[in-house]
Amino acid sequence: MLKHSFAWGYLGVEIFFVISGFVIPYSLWGKDYRISGFNAFMRKRVVRICPPAYASILLVMLEWYLISYFLHHPSNRLLSITPTQFLENIFFIIPFTHNSWINGVFWTLSLEFQFYLVVGLFYRQIFAANSVWHFLSWSIALSLLQYLPFLPKETFFHFSSIFSLGAATLLYKQRTITGRQYVLALVVFTGLCGFQMGIWPALTGLITALTIAFVKINHPILSWLGKISYSLYLTHFLVGAAAEYLLTHIWPPTTPLQVGGEIGLCVLLALFSAYIYFLCVEKPFLRLSHLLKL
Repeated sequence: MLKHSFAWGYLGVEIFFVISGFVIPYSLWGKDYRISGFNAFMRKRVVRICPPAYASILLVMLEWYLISYFLHHPSNRLLSITPTQFLENIFFIIPFTHNSWINGVFWTLSLEFQFYLVVGLFYRQIFAANSVWHFLSWSIALSLLQYLPFLPKETFFHFSSIFSLGAATLLYKQRTITGRQYVLALVVFTGLCGFQMGIWPALTGLITALTIAFVKINHPILSWLGKISYSLYLTHFLVGAAAEYLLTHIWPPTTPLQVGGEIGLCVLLALFSAYIYFLCVEKPFLRLSHLLKL
């Protein structure tokens, strides 16, 4: 039962992409953004995203070292990292190479930065034209670019339809498109997402978009989780995996209740660690990004 319940956790990525499709263009809304501001826009995103991400790479490498040193693990993964692989991780270009991620969650950051490039370069064409047909045309064209033979599968274009669900919701919330046009956009991009990614990612994206559009929730716990979400994203697998390893060796679970208790404890430790990471690593750069002007 527990395994079946947690098997749906991968759909959190789709939720994240829809939210990003809404939030990133919203950050430029009403600011008369032009292509001349591209460097400033990317600078803000880099300062906001990269330092905490790079710190998480160092934590992963530290964990590999500790595993090798204390557990005498036969394969020291730290020694297998090449300078080229490290740089490809730093610049989030692993999908275009044959190397692997040091921090496995970075594959979504790679898509995020590709989305930033699209928004920064084509914001006025996609979002400022005040036309649902401009928006649909551009968004569908971006989605179809995934079929170019020289592009790898794991690029923004493969996932662009789910970002577009969030973007369409922004246009509806800002009253740039009507309710009927919004329904049309939801049908188009849910259909594209279902064709390209499967039924469950498509339904998850649709539900997320509708929740943003029509559900108002203001709860301190949810606000707190939203505040630490990026830090949790960067560190959860490190803390969770380490806690799981230690707990299962100290107190091997023999019943479903014990398994559930250990999972709950791992989650609490991950949340606590993410909060500390937010205060010590993420928050200073969040403040700095707010000081930078577009």
